[in-house]
Amino acid sequence: MKVLGETIRRLRKAKGLTQNQLGALAETHGNYIGLIERGERNLSALNVCYLAAALDVAPVELWREITMADLASLRRKSPKRFRKELKSDD
Repeated sequence: MKVLGETIRRLRKAKGLTQNQLGALAETHGNYIGLIERGERNLSALNVCYLAAALDVAPVELWREITMADLASLRRKSPKRFRKELKSDD
């Protein structure tokens, strides 16, 4: 999700970290951080927690800027997948 990646980039830059430095702190690779920041990779809940810890914020802070419009956009892009994911959460 691009909004999540943009939030991570903003927080990373505010801390004065490079992608490689954040990757090291989050126990992942700097290239993966770049993919996340560009919205090219989805994050597991565990990776959100690792990144939040590396950025010294609560995990919810990474999601705070996501709006209902962002979620609706995801639903329009892939309605079958969205329904499947909702069913699997039950």
